[in-house]
Amino acid sequence: MDVPPPPAARPLGASPVGGGGGGGGRARSGSPAVGGSSGGLDGPVELTVTNLDSSRHPRDMEKLLLEMASRHTKVESLSVYCQSDGSMVASVVVPTQFDSQALIAEMHRAVIGNKRIMLSYARVDKPEPYKIRAQVIRLLNDVPSGQLPLVKFMELYEQRFHSTVSIADLFRMRETITVVDSSSGRVIQLNPALKTQDLGVSGRPAAGSACLRHPPQRGATVGWAERDDPSVLPNSEIQLEELEPIIYRLLNSHDGVVFLSSLLDCYSAEFHDPGLSRLRLEPNAVCLEHLLTWLPEVRVVTRSQDKAVVWARDAPEEEPAPVNPALQQKVVMFSREVVDLLRAAPRARMPFNRFIPAYHHHFGRQCRVSDYGFTRLADLFDALPHIVQVSRSGEGRRGGPVSYRIGLFWRSLW
Repeated sequence: MDVPPPPAARPLGASPVGGGGGGGGRARSGSPAVGGSSGGLDGPVELTVTNLDSSRHPRDMEKLLLEMASRHTKVESLSVYCQSDGSMVASVVVPTQFDSQALIAEMHRAVIGNKRIMLSYARVDKPEPYKIRAQVIRLLNDVPSGQLPLVKFMELYEQRFHSTVSIADLFRMRETITVVDSSSGRVIQLNPALKTQDLGVSGRPAAGSACLRHPPQRGATVGWAERDDPSVLPNSEIQLEELEPIIYRLLNSHDGVVFLSSLLDCYSAEFHDPGLSRLRLEPNAVCLEHLLTWLPEVRVVTRSQDKAVVWARDAPEEEPAPVNPALQQKVVMFSREVVDLLRAAPRARMPFNRFIPAYHHHFGRQCRVSDYGFTRLADLFDALPHIVQVSRSGEGRRGGPVSYRIGLFWRSLW
């Protein structure tokens, strides 16, 4: 399913495509031009400053940082402390998210002493400890011996769950796992009492999002290290007109909720199509998750860290990431550059981890995410839901590709 070259870019805010999260692309409208105007803006925001010059006294560094930050925004508090390894870290609290974006745009990678300081948001969206524990158990239960080299475990954890777990988090799970030293390095092993805990009929740990009527079949014939996240859907050439009745039927038979991790298994069972031939899967086509977001009356939402297809009437309204008004013009220019860049890409998409190098090659300059008030490229894309969609396809660290939404919308009008 080819995505044709999109029409000339509309002025931002005039696009007929609504906010991110999918669903009803052909009928949604009224999305803010860039980001949102409310939501998540009030209340203090904490930033962490790292890569500080350790040759300076903490009190002097605190004075320097406070003086620099006060030029750009009001600072509620600022403190500098030393970590156990001797490095210095600063914590800065500002009144609102807009203030934090202004600070990032002005101070990220600024030179103080002999180093360029780095700003990031203090982690407030970290998964709950019980969720991390459940994921660790699920992964180690897939290993025949229940143990792995620590480095390999960290790599597989990120591939499987699209997030990272720290060593400190692992050491807090003494009742769950043990990290031991061996001749080849550190090894993580599962407590024997937890081996095969919560396994489903397929021999895989039962996920809270698994469909009870249609047990998972994918991955049953491959080794534990080859299993991918079942919520990562393949690419498909199916037309939206053919996909629409399939998804509507699945929603009607599943009480309005079908998790992506069970979607193919539920489809195979209900439509008696074990080979998924009717979905016309094709590696070089369009990501099936992206196609789902363009069906009217449905949305793709996240529930308890698992993605699901639901009726649009049951989905909460999702707002784009807010953008500081002082930075909106920069973000508008960036959105136009994204349109130009993805226009030139095959099928108007590219792997997520290729965006930065492609931007540098196309425009002849670095893409500095901090210039727009963000610390991560993914967060910057969240402010442009009417321009791009990031969907997971098992490629790259975050799982790209980046899809050009306007191009697909234009096709759906035919």
